[in-house]
Amino acid sequence: MNTFIKTLALSAVLLTFSSCQRVTEGILLKPKVYFEKNQENLSIDDQKIMEYDLRARISTASDEAADLIVAIGDEEMVKEYNDRNGTEFDYFGGKNAALNTNSIHINTGEIYSDAIKIQLRGLSEIEEGKKYLMPVCISSSSLPVIKGSDIVYFNITKPVKIKKAWRLKNDCIKIPLVVDKKYTSVTYEALVNMSTLNFNNTVMGTEGILILRIGDSALPGGANNLIQIAGNKQYHSDKVKFEANRWYHVAFTYDVNTGNTAIYVNGEKAAEAKWDTPGFTLGQSPYMSIGRIEEFMWGTRPLSGYMSEARFWTVARTQQQIQENMLSVDPKSEGLEVYYKLNGTDQYKSEDGKMRIRNATGNSALDGIPNGGTGVRFADLEVPVVIK
Repeated sequence: MNTFIKTLALSAVLLTFSSCQRVTEGILLKPKVYFEKNQENLSIDDQKIMEYDLRARISTASDEAADLIVAIGDEEMVKEYNDRNGTEFDYFGGKNAALNTNSIHINTGEIYSDAIKIQLRGLSEIEEGKKYLMPVCISSSSLPVIKGSDIVYFNITKPVKIKKAWRLKNDCIKIPLVVDKKYTSVTYEALVNMSTLNFNNTVMGTEGILILRIGDSALPGGANNLIQIAGNKQYHSDKVKFEANRWYHVAFTYDVNTGNTAIYVNGEKAAEAKWDTPGFTLGQSPYMSIGRIEEFMWGTRPLSGYMSEARFWTVARTQQQIQENMLSVDPKSEGLEVYYKLNGTDQYKSEDGKMRIRNATGNSALDGIPNGGTGVRFADLEVPVVIK
């Protein structure tokens, strides 16, 4: 008798489980509405207006039609996105974006909706290198939506085109740092294109303290086409063999808190090491310079070719930050101490009659001194800077 009762109870449980499973499957298989992409990248060139066709879709064909209302999101949605992903997008929308209609209809038995046209306007006002985000969301629907896929984010950028650069031929820009100031965490960055690979092609830094250069064939394993950080401590990378007449983004970082140092070429880590240096007095004689070393007993070690986007930071930039900002960076970025764009727009004559290179951060005390104040030359580029 007990066995019979147990069998009946087990059968009831299994029947209930089977019924629940069918209900659950029915819920999961119920047609739902969503956007196929969560992110869409739009690159702006010289156009003033751009149109994009946006379609919604349904997960499975339904025996009932679907009606949706879509809308362009607001600035708060962009702020939430930035907070969630650690990004720094500016909002794009308002008067610069419009939908030809906000109603989407999906016919019975069909998967995709007709297209809604999104028109982007005022594109000529978008700054090169700046990143904008425009969310478009499903605000209501006659069918359930798939949460997380009911918003598509449009990442809108205008690629930076560097068409003019500093033309170096035994030239130097002095950075007038405070002589006795000690710098702890640092980052060096620059875009370089060498017409010839000489012995010790100076990128930037202070000789004997901390200097980034390409080529030191006097060192064991060194060569004129290898990048090196030198000074109190030094190491080089043999991972990348530099070529003449080609653009490279080069960077060096040092994080005093972890002791981690790294050399980057085109955003990729080329070499790394652990240091225990508490800081660097980069302003001491023969001072920090770019492109050449002046007043040095063993020669000026010039870089011949072109340079652009020279930056000195008082923080160790991450690899992602370096990769995302090789051609341009926000002058107000945290830790950016010196920023010479070197595109021909930042050289000016100061009150003392000497030429200066404007520090894009706004700290004019660190405006560069080119060739002792006589100025440097800039050249138009046949092809804008490209990093491969």
